Amino acid sequence: MPKLPMDDWSDWISALIKNLPPDSPEQAEDASAVGQAKKLLAAIDQGGIPTDPIRINNIGRALGLEISPNAPMAETIDRIREVVNKS
Repeated sequence: MPKLPMDDWSDWISALIKNLPPDSPEQAEDASAVGQAKKLLAAIDQGGIPTDPIRINNIGRALGLEISPNAPMAETIDRIREVVNKS
């Protein structure tokens, strides 16, 4: 848990959503776009709520999708799911 207000809260929150402690070695295991997408989808399927649309858009773009900054997050997640299911 962060100790100071200057700590990077986004890393801590992302780790919490993934049920991993911050700086866990498991976070760096699969840094590929497909690996990140699979982890995102697994967290959502387990009841997690995505809170960072920029991160989700970046994962989609890394998979080769054209993502509009105005696209609804649910639509982007559905498109990411389609790509992961095809791979």
